[in-house]
Amino acid sequence: MIVFRREENNPSLDLLGRLPLDEHQLHIWQIPLSSHESPVFRQLLSEEERNRADQFLLERQRHRYSSCRGAVRTILGRYLDICPADLRILTHEHGKPFVSAEQNGKNLRFNISHSADKALLAVGIGHEVGVDLERIRAIRGLEGMVARCLVETETAGMRSRHPEERNQQFLRYWTHKEAFLKAHSLGIRVPLQQVVVELGASPRHRIVNQRQLAGQRPASTVFELSLGDLYVGAAAWTSMQPCEVWYHTWIDNFDSDDQIGGKVEDEQ
Repeated sequence: MIVFRREENNPSLDLLGRLPLDEHQLHIWQIPLSSHESPVFRQLLSEEERNRADQFLLERQRHRYSSCRGAVRTILGRYLDICPADLRILTHEHGKPFVSAEQNGKNLRFNISHSADKALLAVGIGHEVGVDLERIRAIRGLEGMVARCLVETETAGMRSRHPEERNQQFLRYWTHKEAFLKAHSLGIRVPLQQVVVELGASPRHRIVNQRQLAGQRPASTVFELSLGDLYVGAAAWTSMQPCEVWYHTWIDNFDSDDQIGGKVEDEQ
């Protein structure tokens, strides 16, 4: 069972406090991405991250990248009680980021996705996680994307929708597939069409053929995220145990109280 909880104000936990997290929880952070320069965030980035930011041609893209990585470092630093600028964030051979072993005594796992002016950060303990986010939009060449990425049952499910809803339905399939692949660090090695999604199934069975894809890796729970009217998203974690998902919103203000705590919002 997946239980979703949404943040409420908790003035006793300020931005510099340590964040609580246990192995039965998955925290989903929604991070608004600024289009303006943030000197504070840039100071938190590693030399490699600053170099990457400088490679973006558009100023807006540079600032969004910096604000995303700065927020991610700040949040992860709170879980691990480490200064954000001191975190050593490395990448596996297939591009998935992780915190260096010597700094990660809690066995923290995380994943990042971004689209337009929002990013998502998924954080868990002891289980690999994957997350994917897409802003709802008209997709150029939708029919071709459907042919390359969806199987027959998924295509039928998408085309049963009103034409105005088909872009969103395609992105729902897309984000489920991507979240699953990212949790297992499969990435571009597995074409999206090989990941079969049943959106009406329970989170434990939403990836129809996951045993075939994951091999000896742990089975995954994959579920949709509630992100408002403009975005769709999905998350995955490599466990079949009951999961408590907490939604948090990043506030880009070092003087403001964090918003954490919550109430049961929904179940899947």
